[in-house]
Amino acid sequence: MVFFKILQILQLPGEYSEAVTEAFGDGAKIKLVAASPMTLRPGDIIAFSYKGRFNFRRLLVVGTNVNPDARFKSTQDNMLLCSYSIDETLPRLTTVFSTFYNNRKIRYDHLKKTMASVFGLKSYKTFNIAEMFNIYKIQVEIKK
Repeated sequence: MVFFKILQILQLPGEYSEAVTEAFGDGAKIKLVAASPMTLRPGDIIAFSYKGRFNFRRLLVVGTNVNPDARFKSTQDNMLLCSYSIDETLPRLTTVFSTFYNNRKIRYDHLKKTMASVFGLKSYKTFNIAEMFNIYKIQVEIKK
């Protein structure tokens, strides 16, 4: 029963498919792939539950100048993941997919103003990796 609840909640809003089509063309499709927090890299778009709750958050993983792999250890000795919350409107999602998706060099420090205009001033977040569950990468498959 819990598995079906997770699948139902994990379904992405239709705007994701529309944004991928706008960014990559008609042959592009979205696929959810299970992931480990240690395999996440800047440019990944992920969906996950946090602290055991079933509601899924969707984020763009970003690096920083000091932590280019997007992970760092906090002063409380927790491993944290750097990210931006995604505004799920079609124009913003299209920008996310066409500009930031799979861009392994995106850094919060370099693009602070650009990121704020796309994601909003307060959308930069860090998450304790130990509290992240049911992690999925949102991948785009492009048929040629």
